[in-house]
Amino acid sequence: MATTILVIGNGFDKQCGLKSSFKDFYDSSFWLDKQRANPHSEWFFLLSDRSISCWFGLLEYIKSKSSLTDPAWYEVEEWIKNIVSNYLNELEIEVRNKIEDRALYRNETIENELLNGIRNFEKNFKNYLQNELKLNEKDYSHNARKLLENIWIGAEFSEDNLYVLNFNYTEIKKYTYKQFKSFPLPKKKTIDAGDGSFYFASMIENNVHGTLGYEIIIGIDDKNANSSNNINNEKNYTFDIFKFTKTYRKMVRRSWENKIYGNLLPSKNELKQIVFYDHSLGEQDHSYFQSLFDFYDIYNSNIILKFCFGFHHEIFKQVYNLIHKYGESFSNKAHGYNLLHKLLLEERLRLIVV
Repeated sequence: MATTILVIGNGFDKQCGLKSSFKDFYDSSFWLDKQRANPHSEWFFLLSDRSISCWFGLLEYIKSKSSLTDPAWYEVEEWIKNIVSNYLNELEIEVRNKIEDRALYRNETIENELLNGIRNFEKNFKNYLQNELKLNEKDYSHNARKLLENIWIGAEFSEDNLYVLNFNYTEIKKYTYKQFKSFPLPKKKTIDAGDGSFYFASMIENNVHGTLGYEIIIGIDDKNANSSNNINNEKNYTFDIFKFTKTYRKMVRRSWENKIYGNLLPSKNELKQIVFYDHSLGEQDHSYFQSLFDFYDIYNSNIILKFCFGFHHEIFKQVYNLIHKYGESFSNKAHGYNLLHKLLLEERLRLIVV
């Protein structure tokens, strides 16, 4: 039986009614309470409060300089990348002085102040999402089932095994357990008209950046990091940029857990298609997609790439950039240059409105 990989991003949760965007978090009491601790609610006062993550103040500072009113999470991660990789040029001296004061108070390096701040910021966002799910669990479960059904029909999953590569922190299988049945599909029966449920032969879910039940990871892409980046030796601004990458932090987390993960990717022989639904395809996740495409040898295979979307109006540009960037990684530059053309010619690249 064939297998489909379904890659989902934050657009999925937003379509299900979950307030999971950065703006939702920013406008919530989980963020505003941090500001109320210092009623001026400016980056200076947020950084002065050593009881909260330094990233509340840093992101408040960057946001005040940005024209974006509703930044996507991949854009927020781009802000984080710019700060840790270009510390001196990205932050004014007043901001850097505040970070230094916080680090000196804790007898920590600036690097550790930023790393520990990321972890605390993640905990706050995790608590926010857990609260949102608690308030809206029934609606989320219902909407997730219906949306998966629409994707399933639109992307022609047929009677496939389903492997979900989930870039969100929510667990689809957990919140739609009553709707999903993991047993072999009867022939020619993909949707049960009796109770409205639909069935996959099997469903495996892999949450790439962690789950709300354990830990979550917010960070930057591995391609942004060399082994180290000496920013300013005179002031001892020495950062190991790789420590802020999602890949490194995932490796460290797994060493703590000390367990073997069984959710391995489907074999090359059984994979029929890779379906993306409302993922931003931002550069902070490109390493994952490059690894995925390399593993399945997209250039020489028959695997179909389908990009399903609901409200990403820049989907064409995002898909073009993803395929173009991947092509640049080819040792055979001619193959890399004509990859998009080859996929279109072989009808292996499709964009679908769901």
